[in-house]
Amino acid sequence: MNNTQIKSRIKAITALVWMAITLVVMLAIYMWMIATVTFAQENARHEMAIQHLEMIVRNGIDYISPPIVWGEDEDCIITSGLLQNEVVSGQGRAYSELISLGYFELTFYCPCKICCGIWSEQHPSRIGTGFVQRTASGTIPVQGRTIAVDTNVFPHGTEIYITGFGWRIAEDTGSAINGRIIDIFVECHQEALQLGRIRNVEVFAGG
Repeated sequence: MNNTQIKSRIKAITALVWMAITLVVMLAIYMWMIATVTFAQENARHEMAIQHLEMIVRNGIDYISPPIVWGEDEDCIITSGLLQNEVVSGQGRAYSELISLGYFELTFYCPCKICCGIWSEQHPSRIGTGFVQRTASGTIPVQGRTIAVDTNVFPHGTEIYITGFGWRIAEDTGSAINGRIIDIFVECHQEALQLGRIRNVEVFAGG
């Protein structure tokens, strides 16, 4: 192999190396852009949920801003959190009467078989049997009231105030609900997915 052939091969290999480097860089940029957009969308969604669920206290009665409609499917119209002027247990207490319990992570679940498994009325084994879906404490779950908790943190029946969501009652449990996690019951699975997971939410007990 003469010098000309060697130089030609070196140039070809160099070109391939640069092409590979360019592809790797382009792929890295593409993945970074996807991650950035995904993070921005997730952050915007959580910010929107928090904004529209923010509690306003008027004359000692708890209200929230009108709900934002996320969308709809065959089964339900999705609204973020409580409906406006929804009556929940414990209203009328002033913020000065509340005792902070610290910060918790919020998740969301619905009565479907995806969220509740065999305990769901929608589970194939329950259909047509007259099964009535209940919480771990024996109550029928209600949006605006029911939450699932770690009973080592909140015994069943405990009433707590969740920033942005108002008063809720610990009625249910879940295998993934351990420690400082509160699972809020909603009626629609799509709403549970849209609300997702919200971290560092302050929770209070009545004074």
